[in-house]
Amino acid sequence: MSKPKKDKPGKPPKPTLAERADKYACYQKSVQEPEHEITFFDQAYKDAFGNKKAVHLREDFCGTFAVCCEWVKSSPRRTALGVDLDPEPLSWGKANNLAKLTEAQQKRIRLVEQDVRKRNRPQADILAAQNFSFWLFKTREAVVEYFKVARSNLAAQGLMVMDMMGGGECYEENH
Repeated sequence: MSKPKKDKPGKPPKPTLAERADKYACYQKSVQEPEHEITFFDQAYKDAFGNKKAVHLREDFCGTFAVCCEWVKSSPRRTALGVDLDPEPLSWGKANNLAKLTEAQQKRIRLVEQDVRKRNRPQADILAAQNFSFWLFKTREAVVEYFKVARSNLAAQGLMVMDMMGGGECYEENH
């Protein structure tokens, strides 16, 4: 049995790989696939409304707003509104996602640091609440309030997209 390595006296321990990792970069690589999301949104909208194209996206709980960025990249007509209460992921997204877009694409994204239970304009063709984010509402009243506001943030021909289940085990029987 080998002895555990000791750090030299007076030197702080080296940070672990996990401690050095960028949590937002890891999140985007492990959880998100914005290109797939946009393809899904387009197909769902076509299935619901025929050949009309969705133009305005609202991403609730947007975090680093990678989906907003991919949305505006997909068509010069598209705009996106990203809404999140936490300034930290919004700031990271500005430095790491928004900065990669052209100036014209950047101008078509609006970011709002606020509670998603607030009404905003313009109304969205597609409102996305993904990665189980809305499960943070722990009471029926809070969930109902969110759904009412979300509905008011949708255009007359609007579509709300939400993740309701997931993970590899959801495809296995008896789980």
